[in-house]
Amino acid sequence: MATAMLPEQRPELALLRGALSGAMAGYFLGWALAFRRRWKDESPIIA
Repeated sequence: MATAMLPEQRPELALLRGALSGAMAGYFLGWALAFRRRWKDESPIIA
C-alpha cells in the first residue's frame, strides 16, 4: 500500500520492511528459545 502511494520512496520503504521483518523474526525466535529453555528446565527426566 505504501509503495503504491509513495512510489518515489520505494527503496526506503523496502529497507523499513526488511528491518521490521527481521525484528519480528528475532523477537519470535527469542521468545521460542526462552520458552524451550524453561520447558526443558522444568520437564521431568525420563530414563
